[in-house]
Amino acid sequence: MKNRKGKIYLIPILAVLVAMSGYMAYICIHYFFYDEYKECLADYAYEEGKEFKPLEDRNPSVDGMVLVAETEFLKLYTDTETTEIAVYDKRNGEIVYSNPPDREEDQIASQRNKTALNSQLVVTYYDSTMTRATMYNYDYSVERGQFEIESLENGIRYIYLLGNMESPTGIVPPYISEERLEEKVLSKLSDSDARTVRSSYRKSETLEGFMELTPGTKSSKVGLQKLNKLFEQAGYTRDDFYYDAETASAGDFQEPTRLRFRWNTG
Repeated sequence: MKNRKGKIYLIPILAVLVAMSGYMAYICIHYFFYDEYKECLADYAYEEGKEFKPLEDRNPSVDGMVLVAETEFLKLYTDTETTEIAVYDKRNGEIVYSNPPDREEDQIASQRNKTALNSQLVVTYYDSTMTRATMYNYDYSVERGQFEIESLENGIRYIYLLGNMESPTGIVPPYISEERLEEKVLSKLSDSDARTVRSSYRKSETLEGFMELTPGTKSSKVGLQKLNKLFEQAGYTRDDFYYDAETASAGDFQEPTRLRFRWNTG
């Protein structure tokens, strides 16, 4: 009887081990050892972009867009506010859009689907914890005005900065070295304003040589608004904020991702 019970208990354990082995094999094949993407990679020459200037269009073919490039048969247009493009075929008058031109009239699409309809690209990735995440360039770049446009030979290049540029503390760094705080902020302010900034920080208990915002300051919207004005007054910029966030490696801010997206008529 004892042996029979032992066998009964052993079967579920073996089943669990087999299932775990199968799952690990799936992860290895589809994640760690996956290399089929290499078949899609191709060599290409990088073309330096120039300041964007739309071409003169004597015979406009797409409403609401400017002419970017033109060949014997095709005309490339773009909307520099939404970054969408359209290709006009001179031979038959047909227009191909990167986004549905009547998408605003869609009464069925959910908010997420409307974001997809407004986007030119979507990035799906896995972070360090293997959590899947998705970013659309519309709400993470275009809607925030985080993009640039360059002219290319027979085309254009959009450079999208994907990410949330907002910080809970604005441009006020949660952590900053004592030297940087003095050099970049305190020395540029009046004694009274410098005291206000200094009282908002305390010596960090986790980062030697760094100052950190006090808990009371972090939780005060009014206090943070005042600090942001003082930092701006001192000439402290968002680039300074990125530098200090990276130096402190505090994890309170993640540098956004830049993606280059090229359209041409070639």
